Amino acid sequence: MKNRNAPARPSAALVLALVLVGAAAPDTLEGQSPVTTTAELNALSDYFFAGIPFATGAVSQATVSVATPGGFTFNAFSVYDFDASAVTEFDLYGDYYTQVAPTVGLFVGAALYNFDLGTSWEGTPEVYGGLVFTAPLNPTLYVAHDFDLGDGTHATLMLSHSAPLGASGATLDLTGNLDYNNDYYIDFSGFGYADVGASMGIPVGPVTVSPSFVLLLALDNDFQLQTGIDDTETIFGVSATATF
Repeated sequence: MKNRNAPARPSAALVLALVLVGAAAPDTLEGQSPVTTTAELNALSDYFFAGIPFATGAVSQATVSVATPGGFTFNAFSVYDFDASAVTEFDLYGDYYTQVAPTVGLFVGAALYNFDLGTSWEGTPEVYGGLVFTAPLNPTLYVAHDFDLGDGTHATLMLSHSAPLGASGATLDLTGNLDYNNDYYIDFSGFGYADVGASMGIPVGPVTVSPSFVLLLALDNDFQLQTGIDDTETIFGVSATATF
């Protein structure tokens, strides 16, 4: 592993969710509020990114996202590690979303991730982008390249489906991801893992509370040796999200 002490990034699914906030922003030109702010607090039983564990136990994550007209979104993200009893990550990243065809959206972004490596904080730059297709299961291709701590590239095919649950406003949200790693944080090239997940969005006044579950499946023995993960890993979580 290139740098086992280097923490992880916001998940591709999280980045995608924030990009899609930006996708809706142009509609605000029709007289709605020109700026949308979303705040999310998330508690997780474990912390993985790109299939790699970067925490020994539970963490909390806080995200603030500001979407502007024209498809731009600006984000701040932090991680509190309960085992370390400290904030171990603080990131700033921004992206732009636009429709390039009636059923195809394009997003591009750049980030500066800042990590507590034990003796000091260190930043690492990353660029990312991808395509969002209007089709069953909302297929999305996400690609990211890190220039320093990660020093590699990974690509993720993401699928998702959301269904309403009665008239309460609650939703059932299903996800699936397949990830290809090319020396991204570890000395490995190939399909390292896939995961499937489910969450339920429950409106509670102005806040949406979402319990969640993810099952991560290792696809390669070398990937397991590099990361130390088991054949399967389970991650439980709950989030609270509000939009202003």
